[in-house]
Amino acid sequence: MFKTIEKDNIKQAIVISEVTFGVGHIVNLFTGHGTIETLLQVIMAIVIGFAFVMFFYKSKIIIPCIITHSLINIASTFSVANAWSSYPFLKYVPGIILKINRRCR
Repeated sequence: MFKTIEKDNIKQAIVISEVTFGVGHIVNLFTGHGTIETLLQVIMAIVIGFAFVMFFYKSKIIIPCIITHSLINIASTFSVANAWSSYPFLKYVPGIILKINRRCR
């Protein structure tokens, strides 16, 4: 999807890809997750989706994004009730996104 939209408008491709990635996690409502928990997952997925899209845009390599997504899914399978404490590395995501954003200018 990103590659198709990128040809017309890169900013639109980034936004649509990250939001689609995040909203795709709304299916967790149908797997027994609570509404608040699912909304937090969607928000986190949008943020992480942005990092994935920017990484792919800059590197043209998607495999690290797939591996990272798989590791996050595996970690969430074994996580405790408090999802935020299960992902301590997420505190680094905003800084990474800012660095990527600065390099894209």
